[in-house]
Amino acid sequence: MTSTPRVSVLIPSYNHARFLPAAIESALGQTFPDVEVLVADDGSSDGSLEVAERYAAAHPSRVRVVSHPDRRNHGIGATFNLALRPARGAYFRPFASDDVLCRDSIELQARYLDERPELGLVHGLAQRIDAGGNVLDAVIGEDLGRGANVLERLVEANGIAGLTVLLRRECLERVGEQDESLVYSDWEFWIRMAAHFEIGFLPRVLAWYRVHGSSTTASASREDDLDRALAVMARLAEVGPRAGGSIAAPRVQALVQLQTAYLCFSCAEREMALRALGLAFVADPSLRGDAAYLAGWLSRRPDLEFRVWLIEQLQAFGAGLERRLLHDPAGKTILEDLIANAHRLCEAHSYGEARRLLAATLRVHPASVADRRVLSSMTKLIVGRRGTAAIKLLKRALHPIH
Repeated sequence: MTSTPRVSVLIPSYNHARFLPAAIESALGQTFPDVEVLVADDGSSDGSLEVAERYAAAHPSRVRVVSHPDRRNHGIGATFNLALRPARGAYFRPFASDDVLCRDSIELQARYLDERPELGLVHGLAQRIDAGGNVLDAVIGEDLGRGANVLERLVEANGIAGLTVLLRRECLERVGEQDESLVYSDWEFWIRMAAHFEIGFLPRVLAWYRVHGSSTTASASREDDLDRALAVMARLAEVGPRAGGSIAAPRVQALVQLQTAYLCFSCAEREMALRALGLAFVADPSLRGDAAYLAGWLSRRPDLEFRVWLIEQLQAFGAGLERRLLHDPAGKTILEDLIANAHRLCEAHSYGEARRLLAATLRVHPASVADRRVLSSMTKLIVGRRGTAAIKLLKRALHPIH
């Protein structure tokens, strides 16, 4: 290896003593030899630091170990930044201390970036493995495409498998370190990257992502996941306008608020969801005239209750925005899902849920009463001894209040 390595592999490490050797060895065993390995210990209490120091002693020119001065646990973002600061490479490859790199991944990615100087980073797919190293079926990571929509897709969901990323030093110098206040600091980090640089994708498995009981993401509850995602959106709303790049664009800031509304609704915080929805139209007033954009975004939100709620709230923004949304091709798909699910619930004799979904469907689109599945569902509700409620719904749909 040269005195200045081309690639720095950054391994934040916390209590993964049994997995850390495989992680370090996968970095040292790359077909691309010009690699240094920096292991940053995050206050481990299981001997992880000692494992890393043994590798540093055995490979003094290739492995270095750093730790927080107080030897306490500071979190993923802070420990990534700790590994980053002494790194010397032109390219950086972050991955976790319980994951494993494919043997040729760095070679493939370095060549890819060498040939495409317009890209800031390249990522790929990761294959899940269990604690014993057995390959599982699921693969994570997705091709986000190229161009302006990449940033918006990342705001909607983190489609980048962080352990597969190879990025240029210039990227970090431009966007700065990870936000240490966030648990999902890597997600917010990729969004900032995408606001300034194009992103490439290699459609192959580049690393193995280990799933086990103590991993940060695998052990997160739904409530934890929602809270962490909301923290990312709050940070983007706070720093976006001054972060530079396309994060400050009105449509991106509006999308941040739309995502916030969805996450708040998922947390049963309806007032906060409504406030965020209003802020989306403040951030980008042109959203009022873009029913197609709203329909496309809403069609990617799987929660039927949220879809109904949002369409109902759009009535307050005037100009028949909710009607125009439902007449868009994506909006028609949403309406079809509502009707089909109400019909399915009736077929399954889940009359209470079916009645509630039918009521919502007819509120946002009274003309749905002409659909044969709606009429069939009404009949089943009557037969299922829900007659009074079903007839009220039918009357309301046939004679809507103006």
